[in-house]
Amino acid sequence: MRRPDGELVLVTGASGSGKSLYTMRAVARAARLIVWDSHLEWSGRGCTAIETIPELVAACRTREPAHLAYTGITAPYWPPGRSAGKVDPFDGFCRVALAWGKLAPCTVVVEELAEVTSPNKAPPGWGELIRWARKLGLSVYAITQRPAETDKTILGNAHRIVCHAMGRAEDEIYMARQLRVEQKDVASLKRTRLEHIERLPDYTTRRGFTPRPKSRPV
Repeated sequence: MRRPDGELVLVTGASGSGKSLYTMRAVARAARLIVWDSHLEWSGRGCTAIETIPELVAACRTREPAHLAYTGITAPYWPPGRSAGKVDPFDGFCRVALAWGKLAPCTVVVEELAEVTSPNKAPPGWGELIRWARKLGLSVYAITQRPAETDKTILGNAHRIVCHAMGRAEDEIYMARQLRVEQKDVASLKRTRLEHIERLPDYTTRRGFTPRPKSRPV
């Protein structure tokens, strides 16, 4: 049976603008969730912390529901059975996430994508994940503070773009072009209210905000 189409979502904004909180609320009902938790924001909020790629591989051998957050440092590792050459953990994470998604649909979140990609070309594992996501019914949320410095594969293929308040005029201009709105619309977003502009699949836009949790600030 063919799976429902997946969704690629780019979530951007300056630090403290609400992009991680927005994403956490958007994926809260996902039965199977896997997160590149580079800033350790997810492991304390209902996700099981995974410190190494081999441990992540072991945790992803099942179709059962799970919320997993890879928290390992961004440094090369020696994969099991490989005698030469090191593999970047982000590439390994993406390949594990794709394999897990082939077992059953899942949601993938990548924090601070600009730290592990560049504008020139998508890393192999990330590019493969993006290409397969829609067909496999995977939801992929890519989060970044610096959209202009981020891999363009997700930007060009995103079904939705969610833009929070930006920190620089250059970023406002860049995101206004992607959203097809005026720079003043992006500049008017209030960081204190966690406001955002969302570009929908039909290229229309809508404004919104993310309510702050009562128990802890963002």
